[in-house]
Amino acid sequence: MGTTRGRRLAAALGAAATCAVAACGLCRLRVRATVGTTATGSIDDGLSMIGDSLTDDCIADHERALAAAGWPRSTIDARGGRGVARNVTRSRHTGLRVVDAMRRSSGDTRHWVVALGTNDVRVVAPERYATTIARMLERIGPGHRVLWVNIHLPHDEQRQLAWNTALATAALERPDQLLVFDWATAAAAHPEWLAPDGIHHTAAGHAARSAAVAQASLALSAKPARSDAAGRRPVEE
Repeated sequence: MGTTRGRRLAAALGAAATCAVAACGLCRLRVRATVGTTATGSIDDGLSMIGDSLTDDCIADHERALAAAGWPRSTIDARGGRGVARNVTRSRHTGLRVVDAMRRSSGDTRHWVVALGTNDVRVVAPERYATTIARMLERIGPGHRVLWVNIHLPHDEQRQLAWNTALATAALERPDQLLVFDWATAAAAHPEWLAPDGIHHTAAGHAARSAAVAQASLALSAKPARSDAAGRRPVEE
């Protein structure tokens, strides 16, 4: 962890929490505007976000966008190569492990954003996508609401469709827990947001994605909406 990032983390979490983060290796954990300390086992009305490199590349953009959207507290953990249960790197910090680690270091929140899947489709068979998504939702648990950002893979449309369909189906099956933000459609409509690989983003793409996710996250605190016939769930009510 760099010196500047370490100072920021210490200021946000306090020395004890900083030690806990260092111990579990979450060098990308960022907490904004934490007021007081969340008691173990309690749930506050802040927001926790877990992502891969697409989030890691623009953590500061997400922090600003979530603050502008009105979230009093946000905790973000992102790392390149991350998947739900398996990573494409040697890191052990999968999405499932990070849910537990974030709760230990920063407390629990009622609202979650999950931006994973781009790496999962590289290491998980399509017939396991639904199970992988369900494991993440079950780890976050009942009494929480989740906004899951779907994936945009223009060079692998079959896997994109399979993953995003599994997400839409999960939202239909768990209407009180899960909303899906359709980043795939937004990204496809704005090629100027995309880096040459078609997956990562330009500076304009970082800003647009962060703002769109923050705006969509506001639906987490609203009354659950019904899904349409195709299994899509609106993020505005």
